[in-house]
Amino acid sequence: MEVKRGEKGRALLYGFYGAISIVLLNIPLRVEIVAARDYRVMWVLFNLSIAAYLCLFNSWFRNKIIEWVGKFENLIERATGS
Repeated sequence: MEVKRGEKGRALLYGFYGAISIVLLNIPLRVEIVAARDYRVMWVLFNLSIAAYLCLFNSWFRNKIIEWVGKFENLIERATGS
């Protein structure tokens, strides 16, 4: 079975990928361990590829992202009473 994501769902996944990429990109750039300093480019590429795989290619994780966002939206609606 194949599921086609709508425009809103794809935008959500791309936004989540962007946010996760920023966080994972900063980890190797901020670490000041001498042994890791020589491999920063490798760690940046590794972190970005993991984020791309999880957010764009792994269907289980994409469904979890959509589920988390749905729960968060329901939580906000209940809190505001809308």
